[in-house]
Amino acid sequence: MLADTDEENLAAHTAKQYQRNAAKLIAYVFDCHEIDIVSQAMQVQSQRYDVPVFPIAKEDHQKTYATLLNVFLEIYRIVMQGADFPAHFQSVDQEDFYFYSGFHHQTEKQHIQFDMQNYLAKYPIIPALSKMLADFELEEDSEYRKRVRENRNQAIRKLEERNKDKRHLERTRLASYGLAIGMLLFIAQTGANLDTAQQLQLDTMEILPSTQGRRFSGTKSRAGDKIVRPEFGVKFEPVFRKILELREWYVQDEACDFVFPLRNEIQQLGPVSNGRLQLIKKFLQRIFPKMAWITPQEWRKHVSSQYVELSDGDLLLEAEVMGHSLDTARNNYARTSFKDAAQQISQFFNELREVAVAQTRTVERIPVQTLDETVDVQTLPVGACTTTNLQPEKTLGFTKQAPTPNCQQFEHCLFCQHYAVHADDEDVRKLLSLKSLLGYIKQKATDLIKWEQQFGVVLHRIDEVLNDLSDTYENLRDRIFSIQEEVESGDLHAYWLNHFELLLDLGWIS
Repeated sequence: MLADTDEENLAAHTAKQYQRNAAKLIAYVFDCHEIDIVSQAMQVQSQRYDVPVFPIAKEDHQKTYATLLNVFLEIYRIVMQGADFPAHFQSVDQEDFYFYSGFHHQTEKQHIQFDMQNYLAKYPIIPALSKMLADFELEEDSEYRKRVRENRNQAIRKLEERNKDKRHLERTRLASYGLAIGMLLFIAQTGANLDTAQQLQLDTMEILPSTQGRRFSGTKSRAGDKIVRPEFGVKFEPVFRKILELREWYVQDEACDFVFPLRNEIQQLGPVSNGRLQLIKKFLQRIFPKMAWITPQEWRKHVSSQYVELSDGDLLLEAEVMGHSLDTARNNYARTSFKDAAQQISQFFNELREVAVAQTRTVERIPVQTLDETVDVQTLPVGACTTTNLQPEKTLGFTKQAPTPNCQQFEHCLFCQHYAVHADDEDVRKLLSLKSLLGYIKQKATDLIKWEQQFGVVLHRIDEVLNDLSDTYENLRDRIFSIQEEVESGDLHAYWLNHFELLLDLGWIS
């Protein structure tokens, strides 16, 4: 199987799926657990974007936690203590980033681009005009001198506004980052499931006198709404108090029981969404390229592994602390204490997407035509059509299982050979708006396998198109991030906003 993938006779993701099916069959025949088979075999890797090929080292967990804590405490200083911008974010790898605002103030001028956001990130104070001209390699008498001065004056003015207004939008944005990061710190300390942390209720917090720790109750949906009570020790108490103070500042007087609340696109308070966690991931990877991103599942795996390791393999203790059954501990967590343990089987929902996508294509990556200048094309709600001949055809690389292009169903245009996308804000907003809308529709899905086959493959194609844009146009990377933030805040493209409002009126989404 590995030889076949080397010669490109079999796509890596297809080989990986075949291998997993074989592991399931072997486990069934020999009456053992699938992970026992997987851990003894060399695995084919499909190189998914968010799944590491090798288990994450303990040192990476420690460094990532310390970096997350540094960022959280700096956010707390800016928001709760009313400190002045810029925020100074620093990783344990000595990466420094001065945060003046979100990545949405980049100014582009004709013939020359002054990337102020990236530029200022290196300086604790806004440099003098002469310094900026030198850094941008412009002469004192350059025709662009006036533009640089205007940009500098605008940056100074915005900085003064943020420092004067203690409830400025930028402080609220930082507070939302802080609450999401606070939830990650909580998961890292307690080993709580992501869905458990998302649903934690503030009014169920209680103090445990024997351990001087705190306990919560929350729902664990995949365990049949079982009540679980994640706990943390006294060392985390000062950090958690700061999380609660930041939460109170963010929520103000609005009623909300969630421990980690964030506002959605229509400004309603709710739990931290998976989409918002992806934004935090992109934000942190943007400012700290060296930092290893650790998912909530991997934090839980790490905490569980530590219990098994430090208790000398006591699975009963591990199961009691982590809130799952002994069988779950034995089948899924027991081997994680070995340094050479194999990578754990991917989460079920991720596998659904992988399988659905694999069935729709013959190659891993299918390129998209990008347009960086105005040409004669037909505008679409997802990009552009490069032909006036309404005879859509699938792009080479898609199988018959892929959505069939249909000029009346715009999300399927993404699979057409005539589809193209402009390297600009408008087309990026179109794609991210559709992605956001599909995320809401998924909440009402009753058949997840069918939904992944119909819409999961569309989401994957959207990400593929955006990745192509990001790889091809370096100046668009930060814009994609900031536009996603804007879409998350409700600033959808007009076409998809109309659909969103219609579904809202019909009660399909809430």
